[in-house]
Amino acid sequence: MERIHYLFAFIVAILLTSCVKDGAVGPAGPQGAQGPAGQPGDTGPAGATGPAGAAGPTGPAGPTGARGATTNVFYSAWITPATSSGPAWDIPAPEITQDALDKGLVFVYGTGFEKFLTRPDFMSTDWPAGKITTFPVDIGFVIDGSSSLTSSWSSYIQPGHILVEVSEAAGFFDGNYNAGNTISIKYIVAYGNTHITGSTNKNKHVKQIVSK
Repeated sequence: MERIHYLFAFIVAILLTSCVKDGAVGPAGPQGAQGPAGQPGDTGPAGATGPAGAAGPTGPAGPTGARGATTNVFYSAWITPATSSGPAWDIPAPEITQDALDKGLVFVYGTGFEKFLTRPDFMSTDWPAGKITTFPVDIGFVIDGSSSLTSSWSSYIQPGHILVEVSEAAGFFDGNYNAGNTISIKYIVAYGNTHITGSTNKNKHVKQIVSK
């Protein structure tokens, strides 16, 4: 029995000795097949914005675009008609064309009516000095401190001309008193470029005459 114990101890010692001393590493075996992809993980936080890159070269110029619609508008300076012994003034206005009358607008303004046919010893008016108005317009006068008179002004337009007329005052014109240089007019011509169908309204302040 004692010999069996010695034999067992000897075998254990040999086994322990063989475990302590490693052998040489053998060659690597072949790579195994790739396993299936795993589930994606959670998205991480956004990183900091990087610095701006350098500006790229300027591209070629694009083609010129189509010209937009425009409206030609003309306006005159204040015009003082020449003196006249009659109640009408023909004022040249070359910007007023037949096309402007057919497709655009013409406005005529007047001022200086407070000086027309007024004399401190005979006639006066309450028209404010420097007031500007469009035609037609009625101006009231007081004659000799008692009777009154209304002077009606109208403007008529035709290609190249504006005719300004005054009524109810013709009897006060004579060769010794010319009043035409006391008023001034100004006109604006707007040429239209878009036709609106169905509109029949006319500007009541301007009239066209074929001949005068």
